[in-house]
This record gives sequence, C-alpha cells and structure tokens, in this order.
Amino acid sequence: DLVFDYTKKYRLANYFKPDIKKALMIGGGAFTFPRDFLIRNPKSTIDVVEIDPKLIELSKIYFNFKIDPRLKIINEDGRTFLNKNTASYDAIYLDAFRSLVPPYQLTTKEALQSIFSHLSDDGVVMVNIISSFKGAKSQFLKAQYTTYKQYFPNVYLISDGYREPEKAQNIMLIALKSNKIFNFKSENAEFNNYLNNKYNEDMPISFVLTDDYAPVENLMANVY
Repeated sequence: DLVFDYTKKYRLANYFKPDIKKALMIGGGAFTFPRDFLIRNPKSTIDVVEIDPKLIELSKIYFNFKIDPRLKIINEDGRTFLNKNTASYDAIYLDAFRSLVPPYQLTTKEALQSIFSHLSDDGVVMVNIISSFKGAKSQFLKAQYTTYKQYFPNVYLISDGYREPEKAQNIMLIALKSNKIFNFKSENAEFNNYLNNKYNEDMPISFVLTDDYAPVENLMANVY
C-alpha cells in the first residue's frame, strides 16, 4: 500500500471522474502513486513528467519500480511539457516540489490555463499543497486557491488536519473542469473517509499568481 496518507488522497480523482482512461502526473518522485493508479485502473494509462532522470534509477534500486508499458515517463520540466504537449487527460496530478516549495511556473494563471486546456470536459486536477488553512502559513494556499478559481468552476480543499487550521499540513486541492455538483458521499469507504474531511469554511480571496508575479518562495517562507 502507499506509505504516505496524502498520496492516498489522489485516489479521490476516481470519485469525481470514475472512468479515467488517461492520466498525467507532474512530479514522479519514486513513482509510487503512478503504480498505485495503474493497479486500481487496469485499463488506463498514465504519463509521468519527472525533471530528474536520476530518480528513475533510484526508484528501481530502492522502490522496486519496474517499467510498465502503460506508464510513460517524460524527463522534462512540467511547464515545458504542458506548453508543447497536445494530449488530453481525464485526471492531472501535481506533486512537484523543490524542498517544500512548488516550482512557481506550475502555480500561475498561465500554467493553470494550460492545465485546464489539457483536461477532458469533466476532468479533475489533484494538487498536493503544503500549507495551513489559516494564519501566517496559509498565504500560498490562499493565492493558489484564488488562481485556480480564475478557471475552474469548482475548487475544493481536503485535509485530515483541517481541525488544526493554523498547522502546516498536506492539503489536497481538487479542481473540476465541469459544473457538476457532488454530494461528497460515496459507497466506497475509503473515499468517504477522505470526503468527510472537506474544508467547508470560505477561503479568503487573495491575489492571482502570474508568470510576471509569483512570489511563491516568499509566500511559503513561514511554512518551512
């Protein structure tokens, strides 16, 4: 099973889009979630963009990673890939970091416009964000949430730690391309466990991150 609880929340994409045929993950790491995705979606494929080719070698040695024909690896910066790729995806997962800080070029409205255009009509984006919900450690989350709301009609936040709103934690931002309304109930017990942790308070509106102005490191300064 997956070791880190936050990676298990990526499985919620199948609640919002049960028939995922083709997925994209930016930030492959040790390729643990992509392998979990293929096991749970036996008729699907996933493209994984990982900027560091050394991680593939390390994953084979230490994480029992084996090449799978349904898993395509692209060694490239995620934004560069989005700018030139033309494929459409049912689900896009983002888990790219430099230490705790996401690369700014994947956080801006221009990047999100590209992500939006790469989604199928009822596609879903799942983004791992390290932040708090409130207080000094929440500045990046507020700006990123505000930026996603520029393009996506439905944006949700889920975390086991929302009851400690000023604590830095893994928060899953979920953005839907469609206007479809969900009741956040599932017959799947695991999904229900995560859905019950939806953050229901209003997120204060911040500023929109752009390619010209995205002070991500400054916004994250109080988190690490």
